Order: sequence, then C-alpha cells, then structure tokens
Amino acid sequence: MRIFFFIYLLLISNLLFSQTYKGTILSVIDGDTFILQTKEGSLKVRMASIDAPEKDQLFGLDSKGFLSKYLYDSCFIVKSGLDKYGRTIATLFIDSININLHMIRTGNAWHYKKYSSDSEYAQAEILARKEKLGLWAKQDPIAPWEWRKTH
Repeated sequence: MRIFFFIYLLLISNLLFSQTYKGTILSVIDGDTFILQTKEGSLKVRMASIDAPEKDQLFGLDSKGFLSKYLYDSCFIVKSGLDKYGRTIATLFIDSININLHMIRTGNAWHYKKYSSDSEYAQAEILARKEKLGLWAKQDPIAPWEWRKTH
C-alpha cells in the first residue's frame, strides 16, 4: 500500500511542478509535432518520448494523418521542457488518454529511447512490433533518427 501512495505522491508532484496548458490542436506538422492553440496564444509542441517518421519518409504521411484525426479537439499538454529549436516538449492528453503513448501503441511512432527510459513506452513499442501494427507492418522500417542521418 505504501508503494502506491509513494507513486501517487510522485505523480502529483510531477504534475504540480510541470506546466500544463489547455487548448486545441490547430495544425499538425508531422507525426510528433503540432501547433497548440491556447487562450494565451499558440505553442509549437514536440511530443515527448516519441519519434515519428518524417513526412517524406515511408509511413510519414500515415503517422501525420493519425495525429491529424485530433485536429481541433480539446486537449491539454504537460510541458517537460524546450528543445534546441525552441519547441515545447510535452505529453499530449485528449479525454485523459496519453496520445504520445497511443502513437507508439498503434505503430505510428517509435519510443525515442535516446530521450526516454519510460518502461511503459518501451513495452508499448514491443507489443506494436509483435502485432505488426502501423509502421511495424512494413519490412524493416527505418527509425527516424537513422533516416535523418542520410537525408
């Protein structure tokens, strides 16, 4: 019981010290980047812990299309930082669903292990691979970070 209480406190403290923004998805740039419209203005958001295929990469348009189904939906993000391009790094939630994790579970993105050691994300990718969902249905998909090195 104490372990659950500790985990609960850890999650609550994370939320208290993280910035949360409410808004709608105004546009989708690719499978892991979108514009969030808030009452205060707009933010360019790079989804934390995932990496989706680039738009001109195999399955890139599919990944972008999957995220695009959330256009104009009410949502909130939990900001975890800024990247070197000034984008807000965040986790996207719609109807209490972690969309970052959902992108991996459905085979629309990789778990970006370079920046995340989250075991739930790792397990989601293993399951999506096993079930050959989304990009895993393709023969030998190339990770976006590898693809970017040669393009």
